[in-house]
Amino acid sequence: PAPFTIPGLSPGAVTRAEPAKLLEYDVPGGAVRWELTQGTGQGPRLIVTHTGDIATLDAWRIHVEALAASLVA
Repeated sequence: PAPFTIPGLSPGAVTRAEPAKLLEYDVPGGAVRWELTQGTGQGPRLIVTHTGDIATLDAWRIHVEALAASLVA
């Protein structure tokens, strides 16, 4: 799922999917999980969890911030 990953991180097999709620897939050395949960009145809360290489943390932050900006634009 290319839109749900960052440059340089090749997505692997989807390991879990629940429509409109959860997407989880393998990446080299770990996994990525996108989950929508109950928000605080402004809409759902997005939780992105990446296990594996911590060197990608800044790239994930930038990716999620860009996604958030596109949703409010």
